[in-house]
Amino acid sequence: YWQEYFWFALINTVVAILTWSFFGGAVCRMAAVQFARDERIGMVSSLKFVCQRYASLVASPLAMFVVIVLIALPVSLIAGAVLLIPAVGELVVGAAFFLLLIMGVVLALLALFGISGLGLQMPAIASEGRDAFDAISRSVSYVFNRPWRYIFYTVFSLLYLCVTFLLVRFFAFLTLKIPYLFLSLWP
Repeated sequence: YWQEYFWFALINTVVAILTWSFFGGAVCRMAAVQFARDERIGMVSSLKFVCQRYASLVASPLAMFVVIVLIALPVSLIAGAVLLIPAVGELVVGAAFFLLLIMGVVLALLALFGISGLGLQMPAIASEGRDAFDAISRSVSYVFNRPWRYIFYTVFSLLYLCVTFLLVRFFAFLTLKIPYLFLSLWP
């Protein structure tokens, strides 16, 4: 997808993030207010909140990716420039390779926690009204402090998704199969 249709994938991803941030933030805000205050707010006030916090809602899923790129890109450029030095560059990069491995571990942990806390960032902004980095901090903190609960909820959600998908697929199959059977009787 990204290799064969790069521009389509990029535009599709940008539109998805913008749409997801706008409407997902509104739904999260409505749910947060209903849960916290036990009162319902309308879509208009929820969308006003989203318009005020839209930059944070868009930045929260992208911030961890940007941080990883900002750390990895200069290091890879420096290592690549050192590798261009004849005869000595390979030895220097080889001797400092353990530092690159440590950086890889740190970036892998950042990516792991960033991806695992991705679904919790928007509700954190909607309930607390804070910025993207505070939402990332709260979501990563929740995942890190309660990993077994997070794993349980993730596995339960995936099982629920599978069962729901199978039911929808079976319903679509019956919707197409029943008219086919009755129409195939006549010719």
